[in-house]
Amino acid sequence: MYLRRVTNSSNNGRNSESTGVSLKKTQKTKPVKKIAQTDAIKENVFRENQRDYHNPKSLRISIVSIAKVKVGNLSRGGKARTLEAKQADDHDTEWTSVMTPFGILITLTDQLSIYMGQSALTSDL
Repeated sequence: MYLRRVTNSSNNGRNSESTGVSLKKTQKTKPVKKIAQTDAIKENVFRENQRDYHNPKSLRISIVSIAKVKVGNLSRGGKARTLEAKQADDHDTEWTSVMTPFGILITLTDQLSIYMGQSALTSDL
């Protein structure tokens, strides 16, 4: 009977020689090269933004939603925004809903409004 030693995953492959398996570097995915249309799109967006910047009939807004918030009798690190702290559940395993806060910024006046919804998130850029 032939027994071979298997590497423990916690040693990060330091004993890989004993199994006869060698570690090889893997090539990362190379980024896609920028295409000519990308610059044209960016120039067009910049030109339109500049044209509409001072137009009083044009409303420019920025909308972003990134994080989801669980709603329920949950602990927030032992802190509360009420006069008396409420008793939270022992474990944060049960919540009533998941809400997505999102902000709408009117860029001309820097007026920010924050809303809650149950919609999809925007990408995190």
